[in-house]
Amino acid sequence: MFRAIVALLILAFPLPVLAQESVIVPHEFIAWEAGGFIPKTIKEMGSNEFAAMLTVACAAYGADCSQAAAGIAAGARYATPYVATGNVRTTAWIDRHSGEEYYAKFAAPTGYTTCKAKIDVGNGSITGASTFNGSIQRMPGPNADGIGLYAVVPKNRPSGQWVNFRVYVELVPKGTEAGRCWPDRTVVFQCTGQNCNTYPGARM
Repeated sequence: MFRAIVALLILAFPLPVLAQESVIVPHEFIAWEAGGFIPKTIKEMGSNEFAAMLTVACAAYGADCSQAAAGIAAGARYATPYVATGNVRTTAWIDRHSGEEYYAKFAAPTGYTTCKAKIDVGNGSITGASTFNGSIQRMPGPNADGIGLYAVVPKNRPSGQWVNFRVYVELVPKGTEAGRCWPDRTVVFQCTGQNCNTYPGARM
């Protein structure tokens, strides 16, 4: 069902590769059950709001938020199919959703690989019985390189349950990741209930 919605792939328009330059792209994952809330999403932001959010993310990385990098991130924002169906709002490619579980990925665009990621814990939220985990996965194939996600949002609870986080993913041109990026299979964040454990440097 979800596959049909995102069958156009995570990025319909490949991003131009700039030699050695890293790019920071904001993503979000929001899922809820029974009374969860829907905050303002990336797609609903105005240009100024989006630019301000990106500036904060670049500062957190200590990255040069040049016009070129900002332009690429803004292009990714609009080129990424936004899943908005049922109880989900996300920039992730959803591989499958069975019952309470979601398997998804913030996929890297053509020509790039996933370098690092930071989860915005301070502005995110998760209910007690929910789970949101993410790890670096560098595999060949469409939608295979990215931040792999596993989320659980329980059903049939007396109060609303949800997961609501933004994750800022740093991308680098393929072939330039050695010595600058975190290892493949790095567990970037593990959030269960009100507690989020993160890889060193992975928290905003």
